[in-house]
Formats: sequence, C-alpha cells, structure tokens
Amino acid sequence: MSRPALRKQLAFPLLASAVFGLALYLLHTISGAPLAKFMTNPDGALEWTMRFVSIAFWLGVAFAAVRALNELVFLVFRKRKGYDAPSLMRDIFSLVLYVTSVAVILKQHFETLSFGALLSGSALLGIILGLALQDTLGNLFSGISLHADKPFQVGDVLTVGKWTGVVMSITWRAVKIKTFSNHIVLVSNSSIAK
Repeated sequence: MSRPALRKQLAFPLLASAVFGLALYLLHTISGAPLAKFMTNPDGALEWTMRFVSIAFWLGVAFAAVRALNELVFLVFRKRKGYDAPSLMRDIFSLVLYVTSVAVILKQHFETLSFGALLSGSALLGIILGLALQDTLGNLFSGISLHADKPFQVGDVLTVGKWTGVVMSITWRAVKIKTFSNHIVLVSNSSIAK
C-alpha cells in the first residue's frame, strides 16, 4: 500500500483518538468545577461519561495500531514472498487483532467483566450460527484450504464446470474468474474444492 493510502487508512482512527483524548482531558480538568456537581448523581453520570470517552480514545488508538501493524506485516510478507498475501489471511489477522484489542480495552475499564462467562454464553450462539451458516462456513474452510494448498494462483487459467477463464482473485468466499468472453464469474470455494 502506498504512503498516501496508508495515511488515509490511519487518518480517521487517529483523528477520533485525538478528539476523544481532548474530551477526556477536558472532562478530567473540569471534574472539580460546577460541571461535576451538575453531572454527579446517584448513577455517576460523570464517571460513566469519562469511562465511555476513555474507551473510545483507546479504541481509536488500537484501531490505528492494528491497521498500521497489518500494513507493516503484509509489506514484509510481500517483500519476502514476491506477491500479496491472500485477502483471507489479511482478514483473519486483522480480526484476531481487533478482537484482542477490544477485549483488553474492555477488561481494563470493567474489572468485573468475566470473559469466561461471556465465552461460555456465546458457545450456544456459536452452535446456532454454525448451523445457520453451513454454506458460508463451507466456503470459508474451502477458501482456507485453497489458500494453504495453492492449487492455482491469480492469473492462472481455470476451468470450473462450464466456465473457463483467468483467475482474477481468490477470497474467503469465492474465486473470481474472468472468462474469455469477458464475463466475470464468481465461483464458490466449496464448488471448486469438490
């Protein structure tokens, strides 16, 4: 990714972090002023407002850091391998970093938050979603298999069913093929894996 594109990707999270950081600073500096008396009530509105702004600030910092780390890691990958990493690999890497960042930030702001209870409660949801998303998950795991085995790459000529053409992209869900009659065809990964 070029430097202007990287700057564009990092601009929003850094700007949001700066705005929320300024808001957090202002809330801390005026907490002894009449605003504190105005906002202090049995529910602790000022405390919750400061907590929310702090979480938003750290989320902005974390999202900017994840984007920068993502670009750095895959820039090294591109230089060493000579080609771009598959989008599936980039997406999984980013997802793991985002989820980890959010979990750490929430745990810092809510000490009583129990991830064990959250994970055990989400197990049932995972089963329900797994049954509902069988086709999508089949495509996902077929996509992982295609990325790991690399039976073909972008630019190769591929025949799938009645379609023959040049592979344009391989994603977590499908392979995009441009036929010789200039049609774009999306073929699901599970169809190719069969």
